[in-house]
Amino acid sequence: MDRKSKFVPIPVPLKIHESEWNTNPKGNNWIKATNPFAYEINNKIKEMLSQINDIVKRYYMYNRTLTFNILIEEVEKKNYNKSFNQYVQDYIKNPTEKLEAATIVKYKTFQNT
Repeated sequence: MDRKSKFVPIPVPLKIHESEWNTNPKGNNWIKATNPFAYEINNKIKEMLSQINDIVKRYYMYNRTLTFNILIEEVEKKNYNKSFNQYVQDYIKNPTEKLEAATIVKYKTFQNT
């Protein structure tokens, strides 16, 4: 994005040495099998890419602008551990789609009950 390389950190059980990265990955094999955690790390990368692709599709479908910072916020939302009320409050502030005024009123009413 923005013609600059940026990275999304993915929690992995072991630091990956540069020599353990596949230079020409086939399928979902970004980490060479010589790494004892290759399967787990490759799965984490696959899950993150799937999550990012879903976000990109959603923004494209609603014709919304997507920046790297927004992408990071969306990825972090997917790992949301707060209460449902907090989730609704955050959703009203930054909806993933265009909301009708009546919908926002209903959400706010829900919060006040």
